[in-house]
Amino acid sequence: EDGDGDPDDYRNGGLQAAAARCVTLSKLHGPFDAYISSHYNGGASPGFHAIFPDSPSGGVDIKGNNPLDVRLCRAIRDRVKATNTVRMLSWTKDSPGVMSERETGVGAKGHRLGEFVGTIGFRDTTARVIIEASSIDVASEAKYINDPKWVRDVYAEAVVDALEDVF
Repeated sequence: EDGDGDPDDYRNGGLQAAAARCVTLSKLHGPFDAYISSHYNGGASPGFHAIFPDSPSGGVDIKGNNPLDVRLCRAIRDRVKATNTVRMLSWTKDSPGVMSERETGVGAKGHRLGEFVGTIGFRDTTARVIIEASSIDVASEAKYINDPKWVRDVYAEAVVDALEDVF
């Protein structure tokens, strides 16, 4: 979003268009093993979770057809949890810290997350995961988020380790 509060006004097409560009790059330079998007939550809900594609409207892009995506979410969750720096969300149905797209605020309304729509072009060859890497509004988590050493040496390393675990 470009910051003006208008949800229909995105720079360069928004996250869905950026994700679709990754599919194009994969055709030119791939295939790629994984597409990972990471951001921080805002608000009072603490914790980390990894989201896998699971279209609320059904079709081919559902959990049962995306086992590698779910496996990568679980591996990332396990590695990040082992850092003992962020709390896990325990309310996800799949397992703590792993969330179906259907459980997100967007999916619960019957819509798709734009990044999963944008990356459907390589869903058969590439694991797709969105990581919500803790909350910037929870003091204990903001402490880590604002520490470049944590981001680089702890969090990023945990994600890389998870990629190695799966691939």
